[in-house]
Amino acid sequence: MEFVLTDENDERFLKLVLELDRGYYERIGDELAKYDEYNEFKTPHVVLLALDSNCPIACASYRTFNENSVEFKRVYVKKDYRKRGVAYGLIKQLEKLVIRDNFRYSYIVTGKNNHAAIELYKKLDYQLIDNFDEFADDEAVVCMKKEFKSKKLAIFDFDGTLLDSVHDVVDCFNKTLTKYGFRNLTREEFLKYLGGNIDEIVSLILEEKSTPENIKMVKDTYLNMYYSSDKEKSVPFPKSHEILRYLQDRGVILAINSNRFNDSIDTFLLRFFTDIEFISRMGHDFDYPSKPDPYGVHEIIKKAGVSLDEAIYIGDSSTDIKTARNAGIDCVIVKWGYGNEDDWNDDYVLEAIDDFDEIIKYF
Repeated sequence: MEFVLTDENDERFLKLVLELDRGYYERIGDELAKYDEYNEFKTPHVVLLALDSNCPIACASYRTFNENSVEFKRVYVKKDYRKRGVAYGLIKQLEKLVIRDNFRYSYIVTGKNNHAAIELYKKLDYQLIDNFDEFADDEAVVCMKKEFKSKKLAIFDFDGTLLDSVHDVVDCFNKTLTKYGFRNLTREEFLKYLGGNIDEIVSLILEEKSTPENIKMVKDTYLNMYYSSDKEKSVPFPKSHEILRYLQDRGVILAINSNRFNDSIDTFLLRFFTDIEFISRMGHDFDYPSKPDPYGVHEIIKKAGVSLDEAIYIGDSSTDIKTARNAGIDCVIVKWGYGNEDDWNDDYVLEAIDDFDEIIKYF
């Protein structure tokens, strides 16, 4: 199944809407006519279709309700595809656009007896409110509302997000590989192996020669060489320090979640980020699981005292996306790191950004 973004003029969407209205007519008959004007597409709608083998099987849309709110409308899933989480997925995908465009609230109007839909919206954190506007005296419908809270906690990946460190890492790895007669790697080849902890990275680099003995030998030599090197090529990405300072000055809680060892993170924090206060830095530690396990994120959230929907993960790779997904928090991906287009286009990602300034709107 894939999601396709379109608008209210898409014929595939209009056919699904006809099916939706046909179902309503079977249930409430001529009463449906009194909602005709409300259901007309008088203003532009953002529409999301769900396709199965290129066949439209579900839809959802929203329109701008006022300057800081949207209204979700025309949510429909074909009968054979219901109870599979399709409607939930559609609305979650549309909510990413709502958050990205800095709307704070969303509204939904649905039938009072549409119990399945009401339960779905409650699962998505919508609350029942007093009926509004033309529905104020309409006992056949209910109105619901959701607030998109500003984020209070920013959890940053380190390498590839805040720090450009790959050049020193590749240099030390290649010196180690040369010492033991293994093939050297280009920067591009090495980037494919990033994301896991040091043992996982070494295992991938060694490929068919990955044995416990070789992994330990290469890892130990690499770490000794890396820790003793000056790491002069490792520097913050442009605006890394500026955005951290900006968020800190505005009361945003900052943290780091990385698969780099904690003492190594601390070396660079002391070198480049001495005036930034991180509530926690959860790096690689043998006493707890590495990313993409959500352990580190959950520990950070617990220490910060915020809810899941008040936290956001900022990273650069598929490992960061998996970490955020496993933790149940939103995720933004930066394009200047070590990820690729598949990561930027991942359905879970709120947005893939080209400039650090683009995350300000989430706080």
